[in-house]
Amino acid sequence: MRGPRPNGGFGALAQAPFRIWLVGTFFSRTGEWSARTAQDWLVLAVLTDGSGAATGAAVSLQYLPVLLFGPYAGVLADRLPRRRLLMVAQVLIGVNTLTMSVLVAAGIVTLPMVLISAFVLGCASALDLPARQAAVTDLVPRTHMMSAIGLNGAMTNLGRMSGPVLAGVVIAVWGTAGAFLVTTVCATIGMLVLAGLRRRPGLRVRDCSQRRATLRDGLRYVGGRADLAVLLVGVGLVSMFASHSALMTALMSTTVFHRGADLYVVVGTTMALGSLLGSLASAYRPQPRLGSVVAGGLGLSASMLISSVVGDFRWYALMLFPIGVFMMTYFISVTSAMQIATAPHLRGRILALFSAVQMGSMAVGASIVGTTADVLGARWAVRIGGCAALVAAVVVAIGAVRRPEVAATFRAAVTRHGGPGPEPARG
Repeated sequence: MRGPRPNGGFGALAQAPFRIWLVGTFFSRTGEWSARTAQDWLVLAVLTDGSGAATGAAVSLQYLPVLLFGPYAGVLADRLPRRRLLMVAQVLIGVNTLTMSVLVAAGIVTLPMVLISAFVLGCASALDLPARQAAVTDLVPRTHMMSAIGLNGAMTNLGRMSGPVLAGVVIAVWGTAGAFLVTTVCATIGMLVLAGLRRRPGLRVRDCSQRRATLRDGLRYVGGRADLAVLLVGVGLVSMFASHSALMTALMSTTVFHRGADLYVVVGTTMALGSLLGSLASAYRPQPRLGSVVAGGLGLSASMLISSVVGDFRWYALMLFPIGVFMMTYFISVTSAMQIATAPHLRGRILALFSAVQMGSMAVGASIVGTTADVLGARWAVRIGGCAALVAAVVVAIGAVRRPEVAATFRAAVTRHGGPGPEPARG
């Protein structure tokens, strides 16, 4: 007898712990990206004379720890209670941004201080990402797994886009110190939400045998899955060259259109609205599909290439809406695919590898984007990003069309790990 069909849409919202979880995810992600934006703006507009290279270095340090330590954080996410790991990450973010707020307000902040802060923020992200992504499926029944992953991805990316908007508003009104303080408040809220989940099921390792979990197991698993490898290659390309939305909009706003923080808010808001639409549309899909990944990459490529040639600021701001839509379509499709198509006992490590590829590529690409903007101009940095998104979409499409076993393996894994079946034990 067939079990219940997996549900997309918003079915996971029927679970009270998951609703609480989404609130915490929104505040923690909004605060983190507010801090990233404040650091970028501080380097670009205050501590340097619009240096793209220096700003790119700060962005690289925000992501480098995920590349260096992320895979090992994934092992911890499969060994230790995930709620505790997430609370440690929020404490680290809160202390870091509160310190920066004081330093900026006192007028004694220097470029090396910001770079150190960026690295600490990256360390917190390395600890947070695999535990947060793996914990989502602990909070809902299996039939609502896709719904939960999609909604969590939507809330994560909504926070990712809301953070820069919030930072831009606060910077324009109260300055950079205020933006860092807002992040401290968001991190505190996120930690309180996690504390409120302490008596609820989930956020724990279900099988005590996972205390022997190793990174080698995760690497071996990916090595035997061509479908996951293809997705990781595409994520690496898009993350390296196309996903630096905060950096690119800051460079385009200041060096091409010569606008300040007030209109930087406008472009951030436009992209946030597009990201919201793309996130909700992605969350409503009942199952992850490779075709959604390809469509997101193609749409992102076309939108970025068009935005790189417009001559009026209003048209540039308008083009950020489809960029937000397709960027969220791409990343949520890939994230959902990686989670659903992975064996549950390996999710922490596989998602850590995904985060390491994503953030590590962003760490390398940020300096390339910043240097490209300094040498060739910000428009060329955006064009290169658009071309990278096109190549990423083609890689996934070729992998699915030229090698039918890739798509077949992916569909079988989705059915096995995310489709109908008995509920896992809540140990």
